[in-house]
Amino acid sequence: MAKKLIYCGGIPEIKKPGAVTAKVAAESVMVSAGMFKKATIPYSSMTGVSMKTDEQISKDVTLTRLLALGVFAFGAKKTTKTVTNHLVIEYDCGGLQTAAIFKGDAVPVVNGDILKRRTKYIKKNPLPVPAESPAPAASGATVDAAGEIAKFKELLDSGAITQDEYDAKKKQLLGL
Repeated sequence: MAKKLIYCGGIPEIKKPGAVTAKVAAESVMVSAGMFKKATIPYSSMTGVSMKTDEQISKDVTLTRLLALGVFAFGAKKTTKTVTNHLVIEYDCGGLQTAAIFKGDAVPVVNGDILKRRTKYIKKNPLPVPAESPAPAASGATVDAAGEIAKFKELLDSGAITQDEYDAKKKQLLGL
């Protein structure tokens, strides 16, 4: 079922911020801004899905993102603290890393739907495993296995990798 969100920016096919509907499907998220402006973000191109507040997003905006995506106007800071959640979908758009940003009351529901559907998609269509780097030399160089496992746990919790991918990497790092 399509959910109503407010589009803030990041999708080349949709030029203006405003009301959109987002439908979480089996292989992609479909965004519609009216009858003729539509975009599809396939799970295979997604590199991350997260919920962030205004403050977190403003910290994430870098010069390159501003140049690539345009200026996001979130308004002046207010004296009362109102937390607005944003849905951030990071994906590869024709070789360019971009992030589609949405806000609205349905953000938590859409975020949960995307994470569930994307997990199912990745189980059926495993992401390619990056080439492994050579093992550390026996000259005393060690790998911080606990730190690496923690990084992969964050990826698992964010939905970027599956439980199977996490378990395989954990076994590899522990030498099991």
